[in-house]
Amino acid sequence: MKELFASIIERLVYHDTYTEVMYEGSAYTFTFLGILLVPILLELIFYFLWDPIPAKFWKWMIIFPISFILVVGLAVWLANDELLEFLDNDEFPDATSYIFEYAIWSGILSFVPFLLGAVLKFFSTNNKYNPF
Repeated sequence: MKELFASIIERLVYHDTYTEVMYEGSAYTFTFLGILLVPILLELIFYFLWDPIPAKFWKWMIIFPISFILVVGLAVWLANDELLEFLDNDEFPDATSYIFEYAIWSGILSFVPFLLGAVLKFFSTNNKYNPF
């Protein structure tokens, strides 16, 4: 499982030094668990616990920015934790840009389970006929 997650993220963001540290520290695994679970959990909360009756497009679309922010925050937190020794070191000046790029790509990848989780709305009694 770790290899699958690492191969996906390393195709998008790769650095000789940082990717090995991130792989050994299991940051890829926890980030991808966040990428998979956060959007789906937010959709479950929206459609089954809150379940707004007059759901408009803008109410539904609020889930993705919240999901994006949570996943990016999780990725930054995990990457900072793993790459802490590189952040203050002058030999590795691009550690911060790697973390930023890693976090943005993680947020973008969270859109995939967000779309797949949109199927949940069809099981919601009040939002079944909402076009979004």
